[in-house]
Amino acid sequence: MEDETLTSSLAPPASTALSLAGKRRFGRYQLLYRFAAGGMAQLYLARLTGVEGFEKLVAIKMIHQHLAERPEFVKMFIDEARLASRIAHPNVAQILELGRHGETLFFAMEYVEGESLGALLRKVLPPFRISARIAADVAAGLHAAHELRDGQGELLGVVHRDVSPQNLLISYRGATKIVDFGVARARGRLHTTQGELKGKISYMAPEQLKEDRQIDRRTDVFALGIVLFEATTRRRLFKAESPEAQIVKVLSYEIPPPSVLVDGYPAELERIVLTALARDPSRRYQTGQEMQKALERYLAGSGEPVLQADVGELMSGLFADRMKEKQELLSRAEAVPEEESSVPEVELVSDASIALDTIGSLLERRSRRTLWIGLGGTTLLVAVLVLLGYLLLAGPDTKRTADSAPDASSNAVAAVGPDQRSLAQPDAAPRQVTISARATPGRARLTLDGEEVANPLTLRQPARPGTATLEVTAPGYESQRFEVPLDRGGSFVVALKRLRRPRPGSRRPASSRRPASKKKGGLGDDDVVNPYD
Repeated sequence: MEDETLTSSLAPPASTALSLAGKRRFGRYQLLYRFAAGGMAQLYLARLTGVEGFEKLVAIKMIHQHLAERPEFVKMFIDEARLASRIAHPNVAQILELGRHGETLFFAMEYVEGESLGALLRKVLPPFRISARIAADVAAGLHAAHELRDGQGELLGVVHRDVSPQNLLISYRGATKIVDFGVARARGRLHTTQGELKGKISYMAPEQLKEDRQIDRRTDVFALGIVLFEATTRRRLFKAESPEAQIVKVLSYEIPPPSVLVDGYPAELERIVLTALARDPSRRYQTGQEMQKALERYLAGSGEPVLQADVGELMSGLFADRMKEKQELLSRAEAVPEEESSVPEVELVSDASIALDTIGSLLERRSRRTLWIGLGGTTLLVAVLVLLGYLLLAGPDTKRTADSAPDASSNAVAAVGPDQRSLAQPDAAPRQVTISARATPGRARLTLDGEEVANPLTLRQPARPGTATLEVTAPGYESQRFEVPLDRGGSFVVALKRLRRPRPGSRRPASSRRPASKKKGGLGDDDVVNPYD
């Protein structure tokens, strides 16, 4: 079980989500469709219109109606908008407006037409220099956030605290953007908390797990080191089966040199990764800018310049189908009359939608599980881990995590397809939903509630309450099981993982791997699949 709790389990029913928006005209914006939702908020694609035909696509993030009366959530939502709006940098997604429309609190933000870094890594192991380009851009954006100052010129002490592949968006043109400052720490926030972990354990620096929690900008440098390690090896560094095991790994796991895992790993890039991952903060890069400079030197000395356009070429090639799908969805949404009362709901689930509400999920579960690790000795650590294990077993909602969900399971990628819905009228025909699935290897066996179904599967049926269990099995592979919401349906693309892991050093370097976009039927049997799930 991973620490990235899937927040969709906390989300309101679809009808409630639609009612939050009311009509398609939302103040200055025209809502086109909802493409993500989580425990604290939901995200809409919208069009800002103005005089003389002015138009601009934006993302509208709305706090859920059932949380709008809870001051702690409202303060956190406002804090995110206020903080991110002050960071003016091309590698940070811009916040355009914080407002209230009727009873709905929202903010408008830059719409990044692209995918998360996690989605990219599920498809392919990028070339080393492409990963370095992305990491250098992230380091630049983080440095801009760390250097944010108040009106008197004093540093605000911003620390993102949730740097992870899910919170790094890469546009189809190659621009990298940092998103989700919901759990960021900064002086002057409205909402303050004590004794809580903020972020994802497997992307935390050791000091975040210590009792005194003396964190600063170097904490984000460590997290970026984890991201760069995984982007260049396609291996999760601190992946474990439980939060307790993750904590132990972060605190004491011997970090392997990337060259042990990937043949032909550049020595200078390895030095950069291991410097960022130094457990002693004083031995890391002291600023994001230092790390950026090191990466830029590596890029300058290893070949031709790597431009944003080079990253965009990789993204547009790998995600050509997604780009086409999004364009078709946009065209269909624009064809709906503006006076139509309901807003189409298109669950384009990706890492971005999971990352939307990490703060909401952390707050919802804090009464059940508080991870507080002190380094007062081995006996204390063991005692705390035992207590955490008891709390995990006692918590009724802690079993559902991002890694047990359809789109972030241990070895699968899932995306809920374009099931466009509107509020049903009392005399309307039953709404139809689609359940589809495709699994590799090709001999994988699919069962739905115990009955064998075809692989690939396409099933169209009336929506109804409850869930169905989809299980994917194949000899020699780890089985996977998902709960399918029968009121929403879903589309699952599952790549099972071999039971026997390859020996260290047996992987082919990135240069010899075939691009995922040229493979038929998805990932091949020899690929390390979905290491982030």
